[in-house]
Amino acid sequence: MKKLTYILCFWGVTIFAQSDLVVNGEKTILEKLIKNAEEKNINGEFRESSNIYNIIATQYWEKKEYENAIKYYEISIGLNEQIGNQNGVTGINSNLAMIYFDTEQFEKSIGYFKKVNDYRKRGEDKFAAVSSSINLAVAHNKVQNYQETIKVMDEALKLAFQVNNYEQIRGCYGLIYETYEKMGNRQKSSEYFDLYKTFNEMARKQTEQKYKKGAEEAQLRASLLEAEAKNKQLLLEVQNREISKKENIINSQSEKIDDITGSLSKTEIALQLIAEKEKLEKAELNQALVAKENSENQAFYTQLFAFLGLLFFVTIGLFVIKNNREKRKNNEALLLKNNEIIEKNISIEKQNTAIKDSINYAKRIQNALLPSEKLIKESFKDLFIIYKPKDIVCGDFYWHKKLETENEIYTVVATVDCTGHGVPGAFMSAIGMNILNKIVNDSCFKPGEILSKLHFEISKSLQNDDVEIRDGMDMSVVLFAKKQQKVWFSGAKNQIIYFQNNELFELKANKEPIGGQTQYADIAFAEHEINCDKNTIFYLFTDGFQDQFGGDENRKFMYKNLKTVLSEIHLLAFEDQKINLENKFLDWKKDRKQTDDVLVLGIKI
Repeated sequence: MKKLTYILCFWGVTIFAQSDLVVNGEKTILEKLIKNAEEKNINGEFRESSNIYNIIATQYWEKKEYENAIKYYEISIGLNEQIGNQNGVTGINSNLAMIYFDTEQFEKSIGYFKKVNDYRKRGEDKFAAVSSSINLAVAHNKVQNYQETIKVMDEALKLAFQVNNYEQIRGCYGLIYETYEKMGNRQKSSEYFDLYKTFNEMARKQTEQKYKKGAEEAQLRASLLEAEAKNKQLLLEVQNREISKKENIINSQSEKIDDITGSLSKTEIALQLIAEKEKLEKAELNQALVAKENSENQAFYTQLFAFLGLLFFVTIGLFVIKNNREKRKNNEALLLKNNEIIEKNISIEKQNTAIKDSINYAKRIQNALLPSEKLIKESFKDLFIIYKPKDIVCGDFYWHKKLETENEIYTVVATVDCTGHGVPGAFMSAIGMNILNKIVNDSCFKPGEILSKLHFEISKSLQNDDVEIRDGMDMSVVLFAKKQQKVWFSGAKNQIIYFQNNELFELKANKEPIGGQTQYADIAFAEHEINCDKNTIFYLFTDGFQDQFGGDENRKFMYKNLKTVLSEIHLLAFEDQKINLENKFLDWKKDRKQTDDVLVLGIKI
């Protein structure tokens, strides 16, 4: 996202500054950076000083020391305003907005996002303007400013249509339909969900075309480099053959000259023999004739050698001129191709940046759609959530709904693992969230019924006459009845674990997934009932934790090891349980890549 550019400019320095090592008893690197920034500020080097303050603030942000991060960002804003760097001010405002958003201070976040959005809308970069509008709308959505959310998204849609960016259009429609869903306007929600699905498919095709074009250009670039190498080799071979040919000509000419010289010596001898046989009176005359002939022959051969030498050098000169001309033409052609490749590389880099920015703001939308941990905690004694996407966006998600009737207070919680991860998984998660909301809003909250209806709706949503789609999801759904002190569970390939009186219990799930290979089939999902008149701890999870490769033998963590870990930690405070599980995951994974999205929920009732 363009709002992150300001931070990324100092990425290399930031990596170096992340260490808090103390070397030879000196102050930490972070303290040195602060001192360096103050010195540059005193010397009037405001731009350099503001850059260092940004690095310091970013370090505190990454360490979650938000007050210090805000403090140094605000110092940097003052310096940028002093030198008239409005782009710098906007970038820092964006960072402050995200900090306040991450700390759930949404009103302050809205104020900063609005400053960013007002500035972006005055610029020529429509993509950046739409992205900042989406951020502002997500913040409004968090504090239930639903009308303001829709107003901002309507303005963003106009800009997104101007640049024909299907990904941004899809994002806007997604946020609008979710907002209408929260407002209880099912007609509008359904209308915008249909638009979301339409542009979701268009965005997917647009992204595929970008990747295909990028691959073709990379292949072309490799072919051009290979052709350039072959041309250089061919030119060298031609030059070697031409030089060898010229050497043969010179040697041949030298042999001919030697033959002519040899013939000349024989003629002299013959003339001298004849002259000796002539009469004495003709001796002087013959000698004069011989001398004259020798003189003429000498002049002739001198001219011949000069001509041959001139001819040789002219030939070599013409060859060199021709060779240089061809070389210059080849260099010009190669230079032209190199320039084309450089331009295409720049274009590819811009496309990659645009794709990455799109995925980043899609992540913010996805996070906004997830229920807040604070909201879920209102329904239970304690709770922790471990949520680690493999990529920027995630195919796993958790879902929560609270329902109150005259006689009971119900809370429904689900953990869902969609087909794949990354962008495809994120598409499925958005569809899954919307359908779950619709099902429960229609007063269906029994876990088995929820799964059956979800299976039907997913199959229906992915129906296409031209393409056979087999995407689906594995999930666990738990219904808590507060007054009855009972719990009901149903699962599609995802089981759950719970503890009562320090004893571990497992509840198995159906083997069929939601959608997928069993789409259109009627499935009755088994429902389990548990009495919870005593303290009970439930663990809901997807398969990412247990499928992670690691350890000394690079194998999967496995479900049995997860049960062992949960048995060891279930009596700890919930915050300690979360830290313990996260450390166990990181120690097992070490420096290997994350295998899949990871989601674990711990709930105490």
